[in-house]
Amino acid sequence: MTYGQGFMTGFLFAVYSGIFTAVFIFIYYKFLSPAVYEEVVKNMRDQMISKGTPEESVDSVLRITGSVTFLTFATLIGSIISGTIISLIGAAIFKKERSPFDMVQDNNYSDPAV
Repeated sequence: MTYGQGFMTGFLFAVYSGIFTAVFIFIYYKFLSPAVYEEVVKNMRDQMISKGTPEESVDSVLRITGSVTFLTFATLIGSIISGTIISLIGAAIFKKERSPFDMVQDNNYSDPAV
């Protein structure tokens, strides 16, 4: 396995799993259990207020981040970024260098001495 093959496999896995997870989160919080998400937003508000955050700041933050759509996109982007980093590291660890003998056996190899 080359470095590129290992990276592409891990990257595609991260993209597909991120899409699957984001769709699941959207469906769950939007349609199946919206009360759970409302409770999460309420807890976020309570934590920010208990830390002394001004009410205007709490409202502006929750206006942006307090929607299911934001959570869905944040999940997708986070999965892709973390999957890319893990794929880069995994491909570097598991790559297999090709020997010169393997290159001679390839049909696309041409000897530069000829």
